[in-house]
Amino acid sequence: MKVVKAYSSKGFSGKSKKRFFSGSQSSKNNNTAFFNSNHAQINRSLDNTIQRQESGQTNSDLASVKIWFKAFIPGNISGYTKAVPAGTHSGKTMIPGPTPLNDCFLTDNRSWDNSILAKSRLNSVIDLNLSKTAPTINNESHWCDATSELDCEDGAVECSRYGDSSSMNFYNLRKNSTGQVLINLIGHANNPCFIGSPAIDYFGVIMIDPVRRIVAFNGKVDEFPDFEMYINGREIIREPHPAGNTPGNLFGGANRSVFGLTFF
Repeated sequence: MKVVKAYSSKGFSGKSKKRFFSGSQSSKNNNTAFFNSNHAQINRSLDNTIQRQESGQTNSDLASVKIWFKAFIPGNISGYTKAVPAGTHSGKTMIPGPTPLNDCFLTDNRSWDNSILAKSRLNSVIDLNLSKTAPTINNESHWCDATSELDCEDGAVECSRYGDSSSMNFYNLRKNSTGQVLINLIGHANNPCFIGSPAIDYFGVIMIDPVRRIVAFNGKVDEFPDFEMYINGREIIREPHPAGNTPGNLFGGANRSVFGLTFF
């Protein structure tokens, strides 16, 4: 099956991804508005760029379509991560805290990973039923894997807590006049071991074409860390953080535009 890779800095037909956006993440209404004003333009780009998929699949496999979105701190950031010297997490990697008041924080000790359970700072997962006239949600879940603050010198654990996932949601599931399924996603969570820490933010709209078997994500993410999204294990986006960025770049909302799509 053909897969179209996600593009983090360019949309299709060589046009900058920024053309797909207007508005901000200040509210869920703004999120919906900027997509609704541009989704026809996205569809035209898709029609001009992608041939219809002829897979011979039936609708029976559309009864459970899983999509997951993750924000994670990679285990190897050149010139920034360092090895945990000793203790429970010896051999893993950590990064410096965002202020002199903090010690170090454990990374997620991984690179890109399409596992639905891959360790991440923020995790959003949804299971959709697209086999019927009206799409429904089978299940959705959101969670933050444990954050561990370590002593930078000896690796001793000084804090281990789970972040608050209550501001992470899928919402506004609908079907448009052309048969495409749309659902919004928004996420916001901060470091539970650092009171007043800036949050990791993301938001956007997922568009699914059940007939052509295409899924696209159109949204914005924060300046750090790395972000990835999959449908049934197939890559939709893989968005690395800009070189040199750290958790200190998280102040403010999501401002990096991302767009990606794939067949499923």
